[in-house]
Amino acid sequence: MEVGAVRDAETVARSQSGAQVPAGFSGSVLHDAHGDVVGVAVVVRDLRETKRLLASAAEAAAAERLKREELARANEELRSLQDQLIQAEKMSSLGRLAAGIAHELNNPLGGIVVYSHLLLEDTPAEDPRRPNIEKIVRLCLRCREIVQELLGFARPAKSGEELLDVNQVLRRTLDVFAGQALFHNVTIDWALWREPLMVLGDGGQLQQAFANIVLNAAQAMDGAGRLTIRTGKVGPHEAAAASDERRQDQARVRITVSDTGPGIPPEHLPKLFEPFFTTKEAGQGVGLGLAITYGIVQRHGGTVEALSRAGEGASFVVTLPAACLGVRNGGESSHPDR
Repeated sequence: MEVGAVRDAETVARSQSGAQVPAGFSGSVLHDAHGDVVGVAVVVRDLRETKRLLASAAEAAAAERLKREELARANEELRSLQDQLIQAEKMSSLGRLAAGIAHELNNPLGGIVVYSHLLLEDTPAEDPRRPNIEKIVRLCLRCREIVQELLGFARPAKSGEELLDVNQVLRRTLDVFAGQALFHNVTIDWALWREPLMVLGDGGQLQQAFANIVLNAAQAMDGAGRLTIRTGKVGPHEAAAASDERRQDQARVRITVSDTGPGIPPEHLPKLFEPFFTTKEAGQGVGLGLAITYGIVQRHGGTVEALSRAGEGASFVVTLPAACLGVRNGGESSHPDR
């Protein structure tokens, strides 16, 4: 800017009525031919219309941004709902297939188990063939366990309905693992909602669902790490996309199980709840645990998802419809039971 000049400055002027008026002004000093100051030239502009237009443009931009965000959120909820529907249909089809396979395998496998036991009983302890026969018996029994798991996945027991406190169900679930070698070096951190979190469902099935998640987390940490179990409430407007308006309007209970393991690779996340998907070594599992958990939670009107970044552990988040008793609208507790 040249010396003795002001350009595009802003101030607040006062009109004859006393109202404040935003004004912009530019000015410069006038010189004669000899360089002497002969005056000052000032141009003042009323900025009210300019300010109004700028404010309108800012409001329009904010509205457009909000519209884009709402559209993105709606698309994300739709995508989540589509994923749930696809997964549900996939589970239904696989369940029918598993039931057929299990039925066809059960009878001949039962015969193999019976005759292998008879052969073992007739084989003396000093017979060099006995170790191989014992191995056949063990593998047959393992096959029978897998068939039973298939039947449990394909034809789940009918859910009974009783009023349950999720916190108590989780406590009972962890009591099952107390003393097991896999949990000797696992630290359990509890962050439970202080009040009862009541849901309507089958306690045994929910305990099985939580046990599958907890066991999966402990195995991911190789039996050494920190397991955090947190419960809380989700208001109706915070709930994940639901399949009908009734579920969207209902408060929900949230259970989060987090581990400090290596995390789940992004390419594995979409497959976690598919039957027979497993990253474990042969003989350590057939990949039905999380699929069974998915089915149990779905039958209880809930959702389950896995959140993870490779190298940063994993979290499994379960939401269940809250029963009216003991659940009021609200957010996360500021005083968890640790």
